[in-house]
Amino acid sequence: MAYENGLVPHLGKLRGDAKVYDVLEYEHEFMSICHCCPCCCVVAVFKYGPSDYKKVVKRMEGVEVRVNRDTCVGCGTCFKVCIFNGLKMKDDKAIIVQENCMGCGRCERACPNRAISISIDDFSRIDELIARFEARVDISS
Repeated sequence: MAYENGLVPHLGKLRGDAKVYDVLEYEHEFMSICHCCPCCCVVAVFKYGPSDYKKVVKRMEGVEVRVNRDTCVGCGTCFKVCIFNGLKMKDDKAIIVQENCMGCGRCERACPNRAISISIDDFSRIDELIARFEARVDISS
């Protein structure tokens, strides 16, 4: 239901979550799973914070987000839902700001014309990511 309502699941490790949930002694094992909404997302400070934030939150390697300029009608819906400043409007079309885009999928889900696509260049990168998480936490169950 969350996904159908525009909430995008995120999986990761955030020290702030360990602090908020008072589990700092488990900081290295603590895994955060969130269906972020733009009203209260801690990661959304990325949009307004200093450039150092970009060193903390990164797009998964191999993920590419594209706008089909032929399909884009310039409605700006994608721009409005992006919490990372990952899009801008130019010549009445959306374009991806690659250095800001996190590949979260909010814009892709919101685009009424399906002009935005997300792809991954090599699916073995997903296995690498799972292995990185499993080195810290049991995610098998």
